[in-house]
Amino acid sequence: VIGKCYCGIVTFEADLSGTILNVFCHCRLCSRARGVSPMHIIGVAESHFSILSGEEKVKVTETSPEGGQPLTGSYENPRPMTHAFCVECGCFIYQRPQGASFRTLSPTTFYIEGKFEGDPDVNVCGTSCMLPPELLSKMHVNYENRVMNHYDDLPKYRTFGHRKVRLTNEGEVVK
Repeated sequence: VIGKCYCGIVTFEADLSGTILNVFCHCRLCSRARGVSPMHIIGVAESHFSILSGEEKVKVTETSPEGGQPLTGSYENPRPMTHAFCVECGCFIYQRPQGASFRTLSPTTFYIEGKFEGDPDVNVCGTSCMLPPELLSKMHVNYENRVMNHYDDLPKYRTFGHRKVRLTNEGEVVK
C-alpha cells in the first residue's frame, strides 16, 4: 500500500504481507499524540516499510517515560517511543517503541481513495475511502485506558505487550 502525509510531500510504501499487528490502541501515548482514542494502528516489519519521497521532511522524535511511568511496552519492559511526522503539515507517518523491528502506521494515511469516473488521474476522497476487510482492526489493546466502552465483537486486552488478560466491553476481566 502507498501512504502519504496530508500535504503529499512525504510518501511511503508498506508491504502489508509483513503485517505483525492490526489493532485499535487505547494507550495514553497514542491518544495524546494523535488526539484520538482508540487509534487504529497497523504494524509492519521494518523491512516492509520504505519512504519513497520527502524523507528530508520527516522529523523523528523520541519520547521518554513521563514521571517515571512507562509509555509503552509491558509493565516489566517499558520502552520510550519513536515518532515520525511531516514537518510541513504535521501529519503522522509512523511510530514504534524505541528499538522495535517494526513500524506502526495509521490506515488514515493510506492512499486508497477512489478514482473520478470521468478522469482516472483525479482522485476523489469521500466516495471510496473504506478500508478493505483485510485492513480492519482485529482487536483492542490497552483497553484499560479507554475513554469509553466499545460495544463490538473484537477481543479486548488490558495491555499491549502481554495479551493474556482479556476484558469485556465494560472492562471487566474475562474469567
